[in-house]
Amino acid sequence: MYLTLFNVEAHAESVAKSYQRLESINLQLKWRHQFQFAGYHAAVAQSCYRDKGPKVNILEAGDNQFPADIISSNKAQYGVIDSSILADYANNTLIVVLAAIFQHSPHVLLSRNDSNIRVPSDSIGKRVMLSKKQGAAQFKAMLIHEGENVKKVEILPHSWNLDDLINHKVDAVSIVNPSVKTITHRV
Repeated sequence: MYLTLFNVEAHAESVAKSYQRLESINLQLKWRHQFQFAGYHAAVAQSCYRDKGPKVNILEAGDNQFPADIISSNKAQYGVIDSSILADYANNTLIVVLAAIFQHSPHVLLSRNDSNIRVPSDSIGKRVMLSKKQGAAQFKAMLIHEGENVKKVEILPHSWNLDDLINHKVDAVSIVNPSVKTITHRV
């Protein structure tokens, strides 16, 4: 294992000086504006960042928009993301995690009562709608941990339309528990 060490104080001072030259910083949310991001909005509204440097713009994501991609394309400097960042890291995305602010996955499966999905093994033979970058890795890891074969679940791309669940096009969809977040930054 290789470790890179650097002077945290010197690095923090360097980052602070570079951000003082910026007029604004973009914070990319992992989804649309909602209560889970209220702290960021409150900090902007109460001018918490004003005296510390540039203006902070909070950007919402839409369907098939992912913070790691947006940060990598330099459209935002910071982002809120989930553990899908590990897959991005494995693919050499130049993003670092600044803080992990959860102890469990924010992703849950939402299913209709008549689908009879109560435990992970109940999803075997079912149609589950997942986003590759939001929840798929956690779902597959959960099944493997439970001793199940992931290939026995029909995984469909996420349409971001709950009508697919309501109208029985899928048996379950991944959704995010809004009380959990992770903050990332472009290198």
